Amino acid sequence: MKENDISEEVFVDNNAFIQHKNKKKTIRNIVIILAALFVTAYGVMVFLSYKYFAPGTRINGVDCAFKDKNEVVEKLDEKYKDYKLTLKFKNGESVIYPVNIDYKASFGEAVDSIKKKQNPFLWFIYIFSDDNEAEVHVEFDRDKLKKTLDDIPYLKEKNMIQPEEPKIIFNSGTQKAEIQDGDKGTLIDKDRAYKLCEERLNALDKTLDIYSTSCYIEPKFDENADQIKEAVEKVNSYISTKIKYDYGNTVVEVPAEEIFAMLTIDDIYDVQVSREKVYEYINALSRMYDTYGTDRVFRTHDGRRFITNSETYGFLLDKDAEADALYTDIVNREDVEREPELDNWAYSLDNQGDDIGNSYVEVNLSQQKVYLYKEGQLIFECDCVSGCVAEGHTTPGGLFDIDAVIYDTVLEGEDYSSPVKFWMPFNGGIGFHDATWRSEFGGNIYVNNGSHGCVNLPYDYAQILYENVEWGFPVICYWESELSY
Repeated sequence: MKENDISEEVFVDNNAFIQHKNKKKTIRNIVIILAALFVTAYGVMVFLSYKYFAPGTRINGVDCAFKDKNEVVEKLDEKYKDYKLTLKFKNGESVIYPVNIDYKASFGEAVDSIKKKQNPFLWFIYIFSDDNEAEVHVEFDRDKLKKTLDDIPYLKEKNMIQPEEPKIIFNSGTQKAEIQDGDKGTLIDKDRAYKLCEERLNALDKTLDIYSTSCYIEPKFDENADQIKEAVEKVNSYISTKIKYDYGNTVVEVPAEEIFAMLTIDDIYDVQVSREKVYEYINALSRMYDTYGTDRVFRTHDGRRFITNSETYGFLLDKDAEADALYTDIVNREDVEREPELDNWAYSLDNQGDDIGNSYVEVNLSQQKVYLYKEGQLIFECDCVSGCVAEGHTTPGGLFDIDAVIYDTVLEGEDYSSPVKFWMPFNGGIGFHDATWRSEFGGNIYVNNGSHGCVNLPYDYAQILYENVEWGFPVICYWESELSY
């Protein structure tokens, strides 16, 4: 009875079992299929990532996923397909073309390196990777580059302008020295320019500004340098010195511009007074104002012309002595007014070079007349007696000046001794004096009864002359045969 009871309790549903078994099989098959699909897809991606760049790959901002190396290189190289380098100079531009220097720029090596580093089995890690940076590889012929640069007009030395240092110039308007900035020039440091060109070509830069990259050689100093400002101050202290010469009745001032010309300023702006240039100025002053030994045209009281020269009268500068004196005046920067150092002197001087002026004694030996002029006014006209022609004491014509003004003396010679009150020599032993032993003057007395060469005057006129002349006072003696209109 118990066995039968047990058989009745156990019941197996075959259909349910079969269904359960089939369900498990289906699930297994699905899993196998999915696994197969995954493996296949993975394998495909491995294959594609092996042959091409992995998904998500970016190089220099360019999407390179599933692209082969050549395609990527071509894409990246396209940017520099028409590459050229423009050089900008101060005075123009020039272009370096790739064909001239065998220039080649390619990302091939960098792209190939990135591709080799990728693991195709780990293709999925590149999907979210960062952008890859690829450097371009540049090649060019450096010898051809140098030749190309040497052929550029702006880099030829014959076309370059040397830079000028700032100058200290004289401003005629302000009568002061000032700074003038020099021409910066166009002189280029060619070695630096070559080096920068190579750097720009390697970096694929399209422009090289020669000026902004300090290729131009600059002057050592600029106009704001303290050294130059101090030099200007020193120059102005020299040229502000007032130096005046008293040439007779004329004052000649040494212009500030001429003092400026006597200074030397070296390349480090050291200012000195040049003895050589001072002497050059004195030479010029001598040529301008020396009248000694020159012909003069004197107008007589009646307007006739007397052309005369003189061995004793006229300005003659002592150039060595005056150069030393002027040098000292400038170095000391002291205002002075003085007579120049002279070897010979004249009484007057005007802007036309007339050193006689309008104060003088005029002696017409033919007419035996004496005229005294002061400041253009006739003081007196009187008769005289000049040297005796018969005895060979003819008074010579010419230009002279009073050598002395002596009161109460005795004139002595081999055969005479004559006391006089007023003695005014002008040509060695020849001079004006009173002749109280004479009762008549003028006419032809001089022919047979003249003096030993002196010009004898009536006492009163000799006294007037004595009171109006001084050392250096001009005397012009002439014969009418020497005159012209």
